[in-house]
Amino acid sequence: MSLRGSFPLGLANCTSMVAFDLSNNDFWGPLPTNMSKFIGFLTTLVLSSNNFSGQIPASLSGCKYLNVLNLDHNRFSGQIPPELGLLDRMKTFSVANNLLSGQIPKFENNFTAEDFANNLGLCGEPLDPCSLTFSKRLDPYLIAGSVMFGATIIALVKNGLYSGKGRHDSTRGNEHTYEMHEESRREIVD
Repeated sequence: MSLRGSFPLGLANCTSMVAFDLSNNDFWGPLPTNMSKFIGFLTTLVLSSNNFSGQIPASLSGCKYLNVLNLDHNRFSGQIPPELGLLDRMKTFSVANNLLSGQIPKFENNFTAEDFANNLGLCGEPLDPCSLTFSKRLDPYLIAGSVMFGATIIALVKNGLYSGKGRHDSTRGNEHTYEMHEESRREIVD
C-alpha cells in the first residue's frame, strides 16, 4: 500500500523537521513554491519515485541545511533552478529520470552523470555540452521548415533567372522590331 495525493501541505506545521522521505509512493502534482518557508531546517528531502510534476521550486535554495535532495523518478519539467547550486552543504543530489531540460547549474560538489540521467533536454557538466546536445537532437519541424524555406528560395531565384532571360530576349526582340519599323518608315519617306 502506498500513500497517494498531492504534496502534504500540513508540513507547514512541522517547522523543526530535519528529514523527510516520501519516496516510492503515488504523490502527484507540483511542489509548493514556498517550500523553504515551512521546511527550512531540512537536511534530507527525498521525493523519489512518485509522479510529482511541474517545475522544481527555486525556493528550495532557501533550505540552507540540505545535505540530501533526491527528486529522481518523477515527472518534473523545465530547468533545474540555478539557485540550487548555492546549496553548499549538499552531498547527494539526484534528478535522474524526469523531463528536465536546459543547462545544469554549477554546484559546489561534483555530481555524476547518473544524477542527471534520462532527462533528454539536460546539458552541461557532467553531461554533454549544451551546444552538442542541441545539435544531436534537432527538432524535426525546424528541419522541415528549413528545407521548405531553402526550396522556396531556390525556386524564386530560378524563376527570377528564367524571367530575366526572357526579358533580355524580349528586349532584344523589341530592338529588332524597332529597327524594322525604322527601316519601314525610311522606305515610306523615301
